[in-house]
Amino acid sequence: MIYMQQYTIQPIQYAVLHITKYKETGRIGTHLDRKNLTQNVAHFKSDIDPAMRELLGPHIDHTRTHLNEELSPLKNESLTKDIHSRIQSGYRGNKEIRKDAVKALGIILTGSHERMKAIEQDEKLFNDWKRANYGFACREFGSENIIRFTLHRDEKTPHIHCVVVPICKDGRLSAKSFMSGSHMLMAYQDRYANAMNRFGLNRGIAKHLTERSHIPIGQFRKETLKKKQEIMLSVTSDIPRPNLLNFKQVHQNIANQLCAYAYEAEKQKLKALETEKTYSNIIKENIRSDLDRVKREVNLIQHAASMGYQLNKAKSSRLWAVMDKDGDKILIRNGLNNNGYWTYTSLVDDKDKGTIIDFMLKRGFSYKEIRGLNSIHLDDTVIKNQSSLENDLKNLSVQEKLAKAYFCSIVYKKEDNYLTSRGIAPSTYGPYIGISLQVGRKAVFGLYQGLNNQGNGTMCSTISYQFFTDNTGKIESRKYFQKGLSRGLAVLKHPNFPVKKIVFTESPIDALSHKQLYAEKDSTMYIATCGTMSNSIIKEINNLLKEAKQHSQEVVLAFDIDQAGQRMQKLIENISKQEGIQPTKMSVTSGKDWNEQLQQNLTGQAMNFLLQLQKSIARDIRSNCSIDEYQKSRKKEIAYIDKYVGIEL
Repeated sequence: MIYMQQYTIQPIQYAVLHITKYKETGRIGTHLDRKNLTQNVAHFKSDIDPAMRELLGPHIDHTRTHLNEELSPLKNESLTKDIHSRIQSGYRGNKEIRKDAVKALGIILTGSHERMKAIEQDEKLFNDWKRANYGFACREFGSENIIRFTLHRDEKTPHIHCVVVPICKDGRLSAKSFMSGSHMLMAYQDRYANAMNRFGLNRGIAKHLTERSHIPIGQFRKETLKKKQEIMLSVTSDIPRPNLLNFKQVHQNIANQLCAYAYEAEKQKLKALETEKTYSNIIKENIRSDLDRVKREVNLIQHAASMGYQLNKAKSSRLWAVMDKDGDKILIRNGLNNNGYWTYTSLVDDKDKGTIIDFMLKRGFSYKEIRGLNSIHLDDTVIKNQSSLENDLKNLSVQEKLAKAYFCSIVYKKEDNYLTSRGIAPSTYGPYIGISLQVGRKAVFGLYQGLNNQGNGTMCSTISYQFFTDNTGKIESRKYFQKGLSRGLAVLKHPNFPVKKIVFTESPIDALSHKQLYAEKDSTMYIATCGTMSNSIIKEINNLLKEAKQHSQEVVLAFDIDQAGQRMQKLIENISKQEGIQPTKMSVTSGKDWNEQLQQNLTGQAMNFLLQLQKSIARDIRSNCSIDEYQKSRKKEIAYIDKYVGIEL
């Protein structure tokens, strides 16, 4: 006789976290503190989903209420009063709090019923579970905000009610900062499951994989009743009703049984379909997760080298790798982009760009082959070779591609932009938009090499200006050069007029301010050194002045009056004289530079407006809020680069 050993499949035990917003806290306060409660407490749970209500149960056992614990040291009075006290002590906002504001978050922390009852039976394990939950809540919401941490053991499943006043580190009362979108809620679930894993509680299947949607309890009951009525009608319509004898009761019993069987069969069918869909989504999620890992972990430079691509040292730098295999020339950034991916762009095909996934697919590899990639066995020789190169790229065509990609990604904002906040009118900077200047919350100017006397040259890099505010509220403007690219000269030249006059300034902001102050004609071209006087820049200026001499163009030097500005002015003056040019010199009459003089000419009211605009721009840039205008424009910049270049700068 053959004996078959029976195996019991144990159901997975899950960690459970549920968050609710509270605008009014009297009812939940009564439930937490067990004041004047009846045995049935189902009405206190009307704002949570059916699965959670089933887990906690509708009743309390008063014989076990003495086992409940309050673990928060901040409990003093009623819940409503403790919330008010926390807001009074922690809120630092200027505005009065709205009456309908979310004043508290309610977090229920528990797990599957069977496992939680087992944990409860082991006193040491149960105490560890309580401490782990409190530690998790403190890390996520701040111990100073937790005004209730109530353990309930007198309901069906042991659970903790954590009540949090959503006060941010900067003193704002903002539930949104703690519950901003599904990604944040999913992250809570992930981290809570990690914290509970040692207690045998696991992460549930994410909602986006099951594709389940929350149905309000009222709607759920209506739909259930309607479905039962439809089934009743369908299964009883063919049952004959005897005319000779009265078998109404028998008929009703048969109908009820058939209805119950049909309803259960319908439920099982839907459950099977749901399971099949979930399984399919899990497979897709695993594929996506594997591909995401490859994009983040596999060094694209090393991988390209393993495929036979050679590093072109003459054209590469520490930041950018130019690689070639049989004419397939690619440019790879040595590092991750803003999304955390390795990316590339082709130097021969503008459509060939993206992440390592795109790189492999374009070269004939399948998703199955790509999913298994890793960096463990890749040779690091190419990385060592690249680390010995210079910081800046030397190949001008590669620099131009990168500079123009970033320049074109800036989203133009016509009003209330960086330049208008510096007092510069749209009529002043308008002719240069999209040619050598882009402006939004920041101002970006192209830098050029190989310039001639008409302002024609090759864009080799960019310089950006934007506002920042520190913790004290002080606003300052900072400039940034595009990393990894050699520098050049900023040029402001009207596209429709030949150049008759060249004005040299220290910055392009000074150039625009000078133009507005002196109402310079459209035939005037501005050249800004951007504070850089390297040998290559001096050579560029020398060639430019030679052509200016040949075409009898007027030269004006209008530098800042500080030591650095005067040193640059003296240097260019000497070069001009060597070329036989006697330049005109202009100096600011008030302030330290031309923009400061421009702003000092404004009325007090206009100046106050500019200061408020600068604060607004700085605040938008500094804000972490995902819906502000800066973040929207930044997403557009990144999307543009991903679409047209495939690399993040």
